[in-house]
Amino acid sequence: MISSETAVVLGAAGQDGHFLCQHLVSRGYRVVGLGHRASPLDLPKGTDYQAVDVRDSGHLARVLDELMPDLVFHVAAVHGSAGTPYESVWQDMLAVNTGSVHVVMEYLRTTNPAGQLVYASSGKVFSPAEGIINEQSHTATSCLYTVTKLASRDVIELYRRKHGLKASVVHLFNHESERRPAHFFVPKMVSAVARAIQGGGGVTEVDSLDFYCDWGSANEYMDLVVDIARHEFAEDFVIGSGVTWHGRQFVEELFGRHGFDYSAHIEERVSDRCAGPRFVVSTEKLSRLVGRSPREDILSVCDRMLTTHLQTGTTGS
Repeated sequence: MISSETAVVLGAAGQDGHFLCQHLVSRGYRVVGLGHRASPLDLPKGTDYQAVDVRDSGHLARVLDELMPDLVFHVAAVHGSAGTPYESVWQDMLAVNTGSVHVVMEYLRTTNPAGQLVYASSGKVFSPAEGIINEQSHTATSCLYTVTKLASRDVIELYRRKHGLKASVVHLFNHESERRPAHFFVPKMVSAVARAIQGGGGVTEVDSLDFYCDWGSANEYMDLVVDIARHEFAEDFVIGSGVTWHGRQFVEELFGRHGFDYSAHIEERVSDRCAGPRFVVSTEKLSRLVGRSPREDILSVCDRMLTTHLQTGTTGS
């Protein structure tokens, strides 16, 4: 596809923003990345960059009016790994995760009603329950982060219903890459495997391995997000791999494929935690309307992460 459209990516310097810019450039869009850093570390070639603090609603509004983007991808977020306490960063999180969404919707309403927003939400918004998770599943707040994500969904739905704007919310389940920050669970496990391969000592501590999770490829998910935008949907989607892992099973397989017993390298702070209900993410709607769904398994993603770690000595950004 060759496009003359302008796409703006909020949060371009993060994992998801990087892959979004890469896929948008490859499809011929004029791509402008916005981020809080004074200059990006290594955005894909062909991406223009502007330093914008999205907490400053006036500045963000002016930049959107100047750029006049046809597409806005919102992957900027104040967030952390599982168990992160958000109370101390609530004001920043509210401004970045939700306030800036209102700015984008107002840009579409007042300046470019033919434009489109794709907003990255989280699989965390779905309340724990046994069975299938899809776009109709019940949602509930479990932390302040999910409060902002659900509030943004409601803002978007209101603007769609009241003003007829095109906007999609994509509920992303855990998605990993060599660009994921090192303190997240999967990069920590990959780093532990790398140390074992290199003959290093030490034990990596985790809260527990007794949990269920759906992990996929950040690169693949962002390619799918671009496909959703190309179809100009004003609908919401769930994106997950459809494969649910128990944490202990995942770590056992990850270490085992390299010839190691994980128990010699991983120590649980809490070993008798309840895993919670087992769920399965359904991407039937994505397959039906977009024509494809995620295919890459998390162990293949980990292989790439491990290669990067062994080559550079680092995992994550």
